[in-house]
Amino acid sequence: MDDEYAKAKANENLRNPKNRFLGLFCHANEVDDQWGCGWTFSTGVVIFSIICGLASFCDVYYIAKDNFFGRVGDKTVFKVFFFIKVISDFICLIGIGISCFSINRNNLRYAIIGYYVMVLCLLLHTIYCIYTIIAIFDSDYFSIVKYYLISWGLGEFGLILFCWILFCNQVFIARERRIALQNTQ
Repeated sequence: MDDEYAKAKANENLRNPKNRFLGLFCHANEVDDQWGCGWTFSTGVVIFSIICGLASFCDVYYIAKDNFFGRVGDKTVFKVFFFIKVISDFICLIGIGISCFSINRNNLRYAIIGYYVMVLCLLLHTIYCIYTIIAIFDSDYFSIVKYYLISWGLGEFGLILFCWILFCNQVFIARERRIALQNTQ
């Protein structure tokens, strides 16, 4: 079984040479079969789903509670980027649902969809964070968001790690599926 697994891992590059994390980084054939402390990637999906889910709920709650949209007044640019942040949080919750469903069913299709949904969430969150870095010099902006900036910066890091775990999970599921198909033939 270990020899078959090593062959499947080596063949990742032949099957899809562009299968890289976020399209640029680590290739699928460099992905191990577990992460930190010997945990499976499905455990990582659950852990990061809880963390990112709580962060998204808190973001939406505090944006509504502190009435960010009402406090910005007639500044349309602020409203557009706060809206991007809220959309990013809702997309994150959708991606979490799809990812948890994929580990429950051990389904490759849902694992891939979950990964790309979270990449979209990461992209929107990154756009918002770049805007935040630019807007921080506006005293009105800082008086509106206060120290939520810190949590949003940490959220960016958490989303990158979650996308990494989802990428590794989909690679692992694909490997297991390929080995199972080879064993049946």
